[in-house]
Order: sequence, then structure tokens, then C-alpha cells
Amino acid sequence: MSDTPLSASLEDYLEAIVERVDEHGHAHTRDIANCLNVKMPSVTNALRILAGNGFIEYQPNQPVILTEKGMERAREILRRHHLLQDFFTRLLGLPEAESGEMACKMEHLVNPRGIERLSILSEAIQRREDCQALRNYLEEVWEMEASRNGSQPVLLAQWTPGKQAVLVRVGRNVARSGELFSQGFCTGAKIVLRQISLEEHLCECLVEEHLRTLSLEEAENIWVKEG
Repeated sequence: MSDTPLSASLEDYLEAIVERVDEHGHAHTRDIANCLNVKMPSVTNALRILAGNGFIEYQPNQPVILTEKGMERAREILRRHHLLQDFFTRLLGLPEAESGEMACKMEHLVNPRGIERLSILSEAIQRREDCQALRNYLEEVWEMEASRNGSQPVLLAQWTPGKQAVLVRVGRNVARSGELFSQGFCTGAKIVLRQISLEEHLCECLVEEHLRTLSLEEAENIWVKEG
């Protein structure tokens, strides 16, 4: 990729040009202006700078043509945008429009090494079998955040011992959820964390005043809130 320095604004122009080419087969100056919500004199000035740096071929009243150098740079900018937007949408559970806005701002700040590391992390979390528990956990967090009514649910393992809570849900990572349900671990149940033994990896709690024992891993996947 060319290492010619470009401002964030000029990178936005390259991105807009390649998107118009991909969508319509050409990129006219007015289309670029409409895409970036800028006035025509600003577009003309930016295109002249890009042409002077060898990224585009530009003639007034003619479609803008990306040079090989410009196409390479524009594709890299677009890749950064898509990777960031995918990360925000799929892994952070943000709405697509909000993710797109954030990606537009951050794509100019993250260097190539950072993008590659983020790509590896994103691919691992989304694809690797040993990340399934993490995917379940993240999905539950975003679901509860979106439907939050009152206090934010927390994990039972993080709850204050001796303080009463209300059970919100048993997470998908709990293998014996059916057994726990039969022991009273159901939505709305009153629960009091008594103690956690880090040495034995066990958790004692009262569920509707009945003493129950959980593994610490289970307690880290059961959601409660104040009540």
C-alpha cells in the first residue's frame, strides 16, 4: 500500500469514490459531494490534491478515475471501515448505523498493525469453537443491556455476599440449567449469596431460603439484579 500521507478528510474522499465506482461503475463529482455532504468547491479542491498525489485522474465535468495507487489505497480504507463496523455490530452488539458512524471516525486513527490484530481477534471470537462461551456471554450482556428496566444485572459471582437479589436468568453457558431450574433457579426467584470458596471453586447461596451449592463457573454465568 502507498505510504503517501493523507488527511482523514482526503481518505474519506477516496472511500467515497471507490464506493460510487463499486455501486454505479463511475464516480461523478456531484455524487461525491452528495455522499460526503459537502459543497462542490470543497470537492474540486480535494480532487485536485488527490490528483496531484497520483491517487486519481481528474478532469472537470468528467468521471473521477482511480489510479492503481488510488485503488489500492481506497480498498485498504474501505477494508478498515468494514472490519471496524463488523466488530462494533457483531461483537459489541451496536446498531448498524451507530457502528458505521464510529467506524468512519476510527478508520483514520488505527494503524495497519492495529487493524490486523483487531481482525485476528474478531475472527477468533466469531469463529473459534473454544470462544463459544465468550460469544454466549457477550450476547447475553448486550441483550440485557438493550432490555434493561431499572438496575443493571450483574453476575452472581460478583454480587455482594449477604445482600438479597432477584434472579434474572441462568446463562446459556450453564450446562445443568434444567437441574438448577428444578432447584428453584428460575426468573424472579429471591437469592442471597452466602459465600464463595476460591480454593474449592464453589459458591453457596440461598434460593428462596433453600441452601444451594454451585460451581464458581456456574455462578459466573447466572445473572441477578437488586430486588
